[in-house]
Amino acid sequence: MDALLDKKRVRKVKQTDVERFLREITECQEQRYKSVGLGWDYRFEAPQKVGSALVSDDTVIHMAFFAIEEAEKAGYMSSLSRRRGYRVN
Repeated sequence: MDALLDKKRVRKVKQTDVERFLREITECQEQRYKSVGLGWDYRFEAPQKVGSALVSDDTVIHMAFFAIEEAEKAGYMSSLSRRRGYRVN
């Protein structure tokens, strides 16, 4: 969300950067959990990447990967007051 709101940081992405990112996510460690609803919830983690996927009946319903800094790995959610500041309406 932060990237969508920060118009100043818009930049073109090189194809080689995209290819490297896709290569690097294949190195993630995978954990699988039964989904609250249907299917399986997959969590992926590597030193500077995290991701998740929802898979049902051998079909990927949703998948997302992000590049992260090591400090972001703790996984703690921002406080409510801080999240409130992110709202746009």
